[in-house]
Amino acid sequence: MNESIQSILQNTPSIGKGYTPGTSLATHVSYKLTNLFLVEIERLIKDNSDLNLASWRALRGLSTLDISSQKELVKYSSFDQGQMSRVSYQFREARFCFITTISRRQTQLAFCHYRRGKGLS
Repeated sequence: MNESIQSILQNTPSIGKGYTPGTSLATHVSYKLTNLFLVEIERLIKDNSDLNLASWRALRGLSTLDISSQKELVKYSSFDQGQMSRVSYQFREARFCFITTISRRQTQLAFCHYRRGKGLS
């Protein structure tokens, strides 16, 4: 590793910490920058609303895409099923956005926005 890269890793603890010599430097730096970015986004969301990152992504997906199930929301948000299940539960408790639709073959969570407790058409 050349001296300038070594210097960057030593002088930028948030990026250099945890680097194992011999591993891909690009992968390490990309991973660290992604984590720093997500931490900053989470902080901005919390400072400006009562939401966490998972809730914000869920609301963003619901407002911009034709998402009709929790499975689609999981795929859009890149969060795991458990996290989206907790977000969905919070939304349901707040009477914010989803109803349960039961068909013969499956139970599906269908999302819809509420105004004063009534579904919008």
